[in-house]
Amino acid sequence: SSSSAVYGNPNEIPTSENALINPLNPYAFQKYEFEKYLEIMSTRYPINYCSLRYFNPYGNRSFNPKNPMNAYSSVIGIFLNNYKMNAPLKIYGSGNQSRDFIHVNDVAKANLCVASNINISNGKVYNVGYGKTYKIKDIANFISNEIIYEEERTGEANTTWADISSLQKLGWNPEIDVFDYLKNELNLK
Repeated sequence: SSSSAVYGNPNEIPTSENALINPLNPYAFQKYEFEKYLEIMSTRYPINYCSLRYFNPYGNRSFNPKNPMNAYSSVIGIFLNNYKMNAPLKIYGSGNQSRDFIHVNDVAKANLCVASNINISNGKVYNVGYGKTYKIKDIANFISNEIIYEEERTGEANTTWADISSLQKLGWNPEIDVFDYLKNELNLK
């Protein structure tokens, strides 16, 4: 499991697997470093591997209220938790940052797809996203009218948007759009 964070502020939108690597924080650097470890180890030992760069995964357990300060919680999970607790949603910066969100069920299917096709996927890198991007403020406004804007955080990309064509060639396609998920979570059918 790798991360779209390895691209930093990508120079290519949507971002392909061949885009410039430019980590903006230690988390992103560590993810890319592990990709390189796998690459090196596979030249010395008979191991099969591939790296999946996840783009903002979310799902039913993407926020743990027992660990609210976890830096790796999904903004979707954080927003939904705040909404359920009747607390305002916090947006850091303008809210014009955009993200490509991918549901954990689609992430699991991507993992199964590359594992089932290891004869093709071995040694490769794949982006795992929905292939669409949404502004953070649009997500927040869909959930609640109670929004607080805080100072922008450093070390975060302005835009994440996955070019998923490589993974689609293996037969994988995402199925769960973030707004469909939110409608279900908010009982807005």
